[in-house]
Amino acid sequence: MGQGYVPAAQPGYPGQEPVPRAKKRRSIGGIILLVFGAVIVMASIAGCLAIDLIPGDHGDSGDGLAWAGVALLLYVVPFGLMLMVSGLILVCAARSRSR
Repeated sequence: MGQGYVPAAQPGYPGQEPVPRAKKRRSIGGIILLVFGAVIVMASIAGCLAIDLIPGDHGDSGDGLAWAGVALLLYVVPFGLMLMVSGLILVCAARSRSR
């Protein structure tokens, strides 16, 4: 052992190099579910609004296309909301696991 030799620092001892900052844990799956759910909800709302822009009678006495908007809101929006809640749970779980 030479005079200029410094032994490797061990954890918990003076002279130890600072610990690098831990990377924030991200849940990619949660983010994907959040985005996909938001796209589904926005697309179904846009579909409801687009039905109103089509000229013609869409009520019960016409072609009944107004019920397509109701079907979108009743069947598609809850699925999108479930995806968004699942994604939010995954993101929160990943953040709490890193603390």
